Amino acid sequence: PGGLTLERFYNTQTGQHHFAGSAEEANGINHGVAGPGWVDEGKAFTVHLPTDTMLFA
Repeated sequence: PGGLTLERFYNTQTGQHHFAGSAEEANGINHGVAGPGWVDEGKAFTVHLPTDTMLFA
């Protein structure tokens, strides 16, 4: 259970994408810390961390 949810940003001036790995980083980008042109595209995906339990399909 759990994992790391990444937020995706797009820069309208450069065409670059960036994935923020924490709420603090996303908040900073939303407040202009990374410079102008960044648009928050929302939650991109969740990376599930490895566990000690084997999963079988």
